[in-house]
Amino acid sequence: MSSAVLRPTGTVATTQDRRRRRAEDLASITGAAAIIVGGAALLGWRFGAGTFEALVPGLVMLYGVLAIVIWMSARNARLTEQSRRAALEELDRFFDDSSDLLATATAGGYFVRINPAWTTALGYDVAELRSRPIIDFVHPADVEATNRELHRQVGAGQTVVNFQNRFRHRDGSYRWLEWSSSPSADRALVYAVVRDVTDRKREEEALRAPALALARRHADERTRIQTIIDTNAFKPTYQPIIDLSTGEPVGFEALTRFADGSPSAETFAAALECGLGRALERAALVAALREADRLPGGTWLSINVSPGYLADAEALRTDLGARARPLVLEITEHETISAYAPLRDAVLALGLDVRLAVDDTGAGVANFNHLVELRPNIVKVDAGLVRGVDQDVSRQAVVAGLVHFATTADCQVVAEGIETEAELATVIGLRVTLGQGYMLGRPAPAETWLEPGATGRVVDPTG
Repeated sequence: MSSAVLRPTGTVATTQDRRRRRAEDLASITGAAAIIVGGAALLGWRFGAGTFEALVPGLVMLYGVLAIVIWMSARNARLTEQSRRAALEELDRFFDDSSDLLATATAGGYFVRINPAWTTALGYDVAELRSRPIIDFVHPADVEATNRELHRQVGAGQTVVNFQNRFRHRDGSYRWLEWSSSPSADRALVYAVVRDVTDRKREEEALRAPALALARRHADERTRIQTIIDTNAFKPTYQPIIDLSTGEPVGFEALTRFADGSPSAETFAAALECGLGRALERAALVAALREADRLPGGTWLSINVSPGYLADAEALRTDLGARARPLVLEITEHETISAYAPLRDAVLALGLDVRLAVDDTGAGVANFNHLVELRPNIVKVDAGLVRGVDQDVSRQAVVAGLVHFATTADCQVVAEGIETEAELATVIGLRVTLGQGYMLGRPAPAETWLEPGATGRVVDPTG
């Protein structure tokens, strides 16, 4: 591969053209003068002089003119040659002094001429670069592409612009080169201007590094989560939902614990980010339903579902299968809800034994939108509102407002995250009817809740 054709500058070329045209004009004038003088001499001899002596002045004049023309032609030729040499010297200086790598190569893939910049960039001397096939210096991974680009020029006569490949340095490392090259008219040679873009490539790689690292993390996470799904490396646990007036469990929320100890919320979020959210969610739901057969009778099962999963009514109906107990589907916050009507319709289509709950109510504005638009059967007060509710009148006011909403909308309220006696007493005083939290019962395998006194607390409604 090699450099764009280098030609004399426009000024030098124009000067040479003017001198060539001047020589051609002098030659034409000389021919005309010779004809005129010769004709005049012949006419004088024919009609007047009659002797050769009469022709002498004309011939002398003719020879004089010829001598002048020959001298001027020789002078112009000499000046043209000097200009040509000057142009070549200028071209050579440009070629040798250019910081770009300039080269001419044969169609067979050998350098014919290269400038000193190649030695500066690659460490080889000129003779060494010319003695070996160009492809010997190309990185093995770039050989095929390099041969393809060379064929485009030599075989199809096309110009190549900004083609990049790696060239081996004398020290064994590789430098990135960017080629712009074109073939000669007969395709026997290729001319190229080449630039060392190694530093630029390193800068580009540095800019891409964060994105590449993120992509690798996503790939690693996808592999990890796919392995969790394939090997069932998780198990369902169940946390009781307690009737605060009796202290008895009325339902259980299914939660997922992963064998590698990773936090449940983070793992589901990572699965969603790497495109396996639905697959992990379905696997966890099916396992929770299967293990729920061991729970005490007369209780409902509460399962977390994403809005997208709930909207896919056919898939959800299939996964829920022949259920043995009433279900409560808790809408999670992992996905944004763009349309509420399809979700309401999906719940209704599942049957009367399936109810809807809005989880983490009070955690953000979106939750209040869910209350209004989804019209749930159960409102679950976020643990962040319940924590410290006994000491904060603002929290108490929000909980009281939710209880009022539930009474008006004919739905139930569950206070999540109850961990202290004071919190429990406060939510009971605010007329919350159902509770959930470590104080009332920690998540445990299904069979645990068949044991007598399994719930951690029997609530005394009298306080």
